[in-house]
Amino acid sequence: MKTIFDKSTTADLIIKSTTSEADGFNPKKHMKKWMGRAIILTGVVHLIYGITVYGTAWSEMFHNGLFNTVDGNPAHEAAFWFIFFGFLMVIQGGLIDGFENKKQPLPLFLGWSLLALSVAGAVMMPASGWWFLIVVAVGTICRQSNAENHHII
Repeated sequence: MKTIFDKSTTADLIIKSTTSEADGFNPKKHMKKWMGRAIILTGVVHLIYGITVYGTAWSEMFHNGLFNTVDGNPAHEAAFWFIFFGFLMVIQGGLIDGFENKKQPLPLFLGWSLLALSVAGAVMMPASGWWFLIVVAVGTICRQSNAENHHII
């Protein structure tokens, strides 16, 4: 039975995996789908945390009719932050996942804006999940740089 190593050496395989698309390497095929899903997961965790930890605050806000129930109450403000930011993360993650599913490069401004937002958040709130978003932002920027280097834009 023949194996992949019968005709190629390990060095040949490494060279093939690092050559350009013209030489048979298609970078679109090797893009891993993780950034959008990671952001969706972050949003879902935000939603679950916001509902479980701030359930009483949400109950109070619903009981009071929701209108202007956030202003001035720290528990209500935190509840609002967790739920609404969670929804924004799910929406943004879905958008990025759509790009990844179609194997399209992500807009470069997205990576840089995520990086600016997450660095500012991490500086202002060091004990938070902003650090995780920095990883996603850098991944977005690297993905776009890789796409530009392989001319798949």
